[in-house]
Amino acid sequence: MEPVGRNHPCPCGSGRRYKECHGAISAARPAETAAGPDLSWVPALMQAALAAQKRGNCGEAAEGYRRVLAVDSSNFDATHMLALVEYEDGHPENALSLLRRAIELRPDIGVARHNLRTLESMPRVEQEICRDVLPRLIARIEPVEDIERFASSATRVHLVIADDVDATLQSPFERLRRAFDRTRLRLWAQPEVSFEIADVHTIDATARPEGGLVVLFGAARSPAAWLREARPERVLLVVVRDEPCAVIDRIDEISALADPHPALLCATRTLAERLQLPQPAVVPEADSVAAVGT
Repeated sequence: MEPVGRNHPCPCGSGRRYKECHGAISAARPAETAAGPDLSWVPALMQAALAAQKRGNCGEAAEGYRRVLAVDSSNFDATHMLALVEYEDGHPENALSLLRRAIELRPDIGVARHNLRTLESMPRVEQEICRDVLPRLIARIEPVEDIERFASSATRVHLVIADDVDATLQSPFERLRRAFDRTRLRLWAQPEVSFEIADVHTIDATARPEGGLVVLFGAARSPAAWLREARPERVLLVVVRDEPCAVIDRIDEISALADPHPALLCATRTLAERLQLPQPAVVPEADSVAAVGT
């Protein structure tokens, strides 16, 4: 085949001249096309990243591993070690994705498969540990058996949606809302929760509950960003899902930020039994709520 003239149309069919298309690419990277990029610096950077990881400096370690992967995306060690750093830094989904990539790169090395199995099992292990710990925290909370009496002394009631209110939670939410005095009740929602409820105010930098009784419906979203500034008289945590670790986190946050002895309710008796929490402390049943309103 005759060489293509630099001013001739590029054979790729782009319509551009060869020197402005693939001819320009070839000219720009002569070293890489001949022998590939210079990667002699990679071992030293890998050692530095590993040293940073051992010191607990996840940011520096991750930056080093990512620099290696930017020029050598098939580097098993950088992929595998970055996965561990991501997990240590609180990004488990990123860690799992990187471990699966490491296994693709080197299926013959078993350590990546072992770490993947370990990380995949961690949420279940953590939940079981929390399930065992949660009943031991009962001394730190106030189980609420009579919600109307508990809320009667509050100057106002802020009912905060802190978890997605799907079809399974619509009924307990409505029963809880009807248990409060409507004249003192205001509805709020943590950012990014999903619900279909009218007259709800979203908590942000300029609007949040102030004083009164704060009722957190759900434990999925942390109130740490605003709870201290709200200065509530009391805080009531309503547990709506079988997620013991989240419940423990919220009890710890509420105790530290606003109410040293937070109150607690469960959405249903079944959930209270599952979490080994006081079964009388549940959202009022439909008939009892109707009796209160009559």
